[in-house]
This record gives sequence, C-alpha cells and structure tokens, in this order.
Amino acid sequence: MTDSELVFSILYTSRRPKEIHTCCSRWLKACDSNKRVELVVCTDGDDTASLEEVKRVQNAWPQFQIRQVVQDQPPYNCVKGWNLAARHASADAWIVIADDFVPPQRWDLLLSRVTCRHGVPWWTHPHVIHVNTLFVNEIITMPIVSRAWCDQYGYLFYPEYESMFCDTDLTARAKRDGVILRVLNLKFEHLHYNLNKRAFDDVDKVHASKERWRRGETIYLERKSRGFLILKK
Repeated sequence: MTDSELVFSILYTSRRPKEIHTCCSRWLKACDSNKRVELVVCTDGDDTASLEEVKRVQNAWPQFQIRQVVQDQPPYNCVKGWNLAARHASADAWIVIADDFVPPQRWDLLLSRVTCRHGVPWWTHPHVIHVNTLFVNEIITMPIVSRAWCDQYGYLFYPEYESMFCDTDLTARAKRDGVILRVLNLKFEHLHYNLNKRAFDDVDKVHASKERWRRGETIYLERKSRGFLILKK
C-alpha cells in the first residue's frame, strides 16, 4: 500500500453534543484528502443530543465516510466508546481523538510520510506513533496506532479501564514492545483545562474523578505486575 492509498480511521467518542460538530469539522477541514479519512463516532445510548449531532456532521460532510456507532449498554465511558469505534474501523491506521485535540493542516499527508527504521509502511506493521500534544509528552495521550499492533492484544485500550490510566497502559505496552515512533515535530495541540485552554466541565468531573483515578491506578499496577496480559480473541 502506498501513502496515496493509506486510509486513517479517526476513532472519536464524546459525551459533549455541543462539541461534536466542531471537533469533527476541525479534523475534516484540516485533512489533505477526503479519500484518506474515515471518521467513526461513538455516542452513548442515552445521549440523543449527541446522536443527532453526528447525523448533522454526516449531512454537512457527505464527501467523507462517517460512521456512527452507539454504546447500547450502560455504564458508559470513553474506553468502551473508543474500543467500540475501533471494532467498526475499516482502516489499518487508527487515530484516537477526544473533543479537545487540534490537528495540524494536512495531518493525514504528514502522518503518511512517517518512516520506520525497517523502511516499510508503518501502518502495515505493529507501530504506535507518538506526536507532540504540547502538554503531556511522557504519555501518549493521543494514540496513533496500527491495527497490526492492536490485533496482537485483542484490544485498543484494555477494557476494564473507564478513562484514567488507559493511555498510561497503552504507552507502557508500546514501550515494552519497542514499537513507538517518536515524531514530536508533528504538533496536535491538546486544549486541556489544566492549561487554561478550555473550561473544566461536567464531563471532566466524571472522566477525571478521584474514584476513576483510584480504580484506574489499581488496574494499571496489577496489569503491570503481570506483564500486561493479552486478552484471548
């Protein structure tokens, strides 16, 4: 597969209906080719406002392949949403996004030009790309991964996480596997509330709660002690 044939599946889940159209449009406007992008948006089964917003995005961007999937069983959380989006992705390269990430112009073209040391297309082999989010760079908070790497584990994020530590786990596994391609010259800005780039809201209160932090840390430490076991397919 050449870079002109490469397709990215953007995996996006949201509980913020007012942000969905803005976020999707931000990524679609910035891409170099609509033929290189598939958008998979996961919303929660009880969130009818977000469901309608995804339909609005589909109507606004008919030139793109935009797929909507729904979490039909509570409890709802972003890890379940991203994993469900991944199961509906058709591409070999996945980009995991949230409401508050901003891509550079022609991001798809830039990522297609990333090279690995073996001289093969990175998306055809197990790889995780680490870009610069202008915030936390010791953890891969916006994973760009090949399907080939995730297939080895049977998941994108370990499904017992709710939110906190899912990216810490992914980063630790990628480091251990030696599959990280550091491309910190590529900047995908994270508009995080800790940087005062947006307001802390009700979704953040749930996503980053002390309870989720404690549960996530417990799962992470247990998995780390056991070598991050692979799920059977």
